Amino acid sequence: MMRKIFLAIVLLVVIAALVGCGPAEEGAETTTTTTTDGTTAVTTTTTTEEGETITTTVTGTDGTGEWCPEGGDWTMTVTGTETTGEATWKVDKLITEGEYAGLCHVV
Repeated sequence: MMRKIFLAIVLLVVIAALVGCGPAEEGAETTTTTTTDGTTAVTTTTTTEEGETITTTVTGTDGTGEWCPEGGDWTMTVTGTETTGEATWKVDKLITEGEYAGLCHVV
């Protein structure tokens, strides 16, 4: 259970990083996290000052229930009136040595 929570937190960080890369937006924001059959989805909906609603969803499979399982998948979709995008990451491995030890390497 703790691993699923940790995966959800990592997915939230990914969303925060991706949302932070776009133009500054102010408005209402809601975030929901759901876990079903080993798949965690984090959805953030933001309403801009102009009234556009942007929804970002990051979904990750935790495979065997372990953090950063080799071969696991992460996907992201962004939808809005003038904003759309998709990304897919494949989990390569957990970095175990050096400066990035403990981080999940995705490609």
